[in-house]
Amino acid sequence: MEDRENKMPYIKKQKLFITIVLVCSVLYTGCGYTPVIEDTETEQLSANKTVSFAEQIVGIYKTHSDESGETVMQIYLLDGRLIAEVEEGYAAYYAMEWMPVEPNNTDGDPNSERFVVYTFSGFSNFGEYWDTVQQITLTQTDTGLAIIDEGGNVTAYVRDDTAESIHTTEQCRSFLTEITGEPEKLSLHGQWKAITDDGYAVFLQLDADGRMRWYCKKDGEPIRFNIGVAAQNPEAGTICTVSERVGWAQRPWRCDFKYTYGSSGQLILENAEADGLLPDSSPIEFIKNTYKE
Repeated sequence: MEDRENKMPYIKKQKLFITIVLVCSVLYTGCGYTPVIEDTETEQLSANKTVSFAEQIVGIYKTHSDESGETVMQIYLLDGRLIAEVEEGYAAYYAMEWMPVEPNNTDGDPNSERFVVYTFSGFSNFGEYWDTVQQITLTQTDTGLAIIDEGGNVTAYVRDDTAESIHTTEQCRSFLTEITGEPEKLSLHGQWKAITDDGYAVFLQLDADGRMRWYCKKDGEPIRFNIGVAAQNPEAGTICTVSERVGWAQRPWRCDFKYTYGSSGQLILENAEADGLLPDSSPIEFIKNTYKE
């Protein structure tokens, strides 16, 4: 069995991380963290509202080919932006941002839409966009989703609502528990958004009973979308996170924040380390959103 250190090759500040694990395992009662755990990522839509094409196709799909084996594709919807993550059977991982060719077009087929595709992967081009930009047509079928490329080639995906999410965060939970102890309720929770002076849209979701989501997006750059677990230390004013990044397979990322509150209830976050998740070294002010039904 590979050791714990080899299972975490991409956690930043690895030596510091291992030191913290050892210290907190011995001195858990003094760590003061309140962990929050996420086992699965789900999208729930209200039954009494009009559901858009993008909302309808959120989910997990599968296909098979001799070249790639079984391929799993998970579609996420983030602030109206569709992200598709692909995990091929022969160890290929990448993600796609799907941008509608005709946004808000209501005159066409409600079960089909055209998209411009920007692809990126943690395994190539340093995580930046691939050079090739494509157009595809997505069409809902009786069994799932058909993707038609510019050459007319069709890839049929079958929807599987029983499939496990690509990022279950079980590994992240194990690492975080070693640092912070057994999970409890999280007092700092909600959806938080910020727009930085450099044009980054940043989103953080923390749930008292188990969700942690983070994404950061700027026009012209691939989205950074992390799904994982978080722990809050109110005494120290810090949040510890361990997460996996969409398009980067199951590589865990350890990143911490310092946090305070503004006079009007804003959440102010700052990277605890120079290479944290926040796109800026300066503190960023977040406004709390209410959850959508």
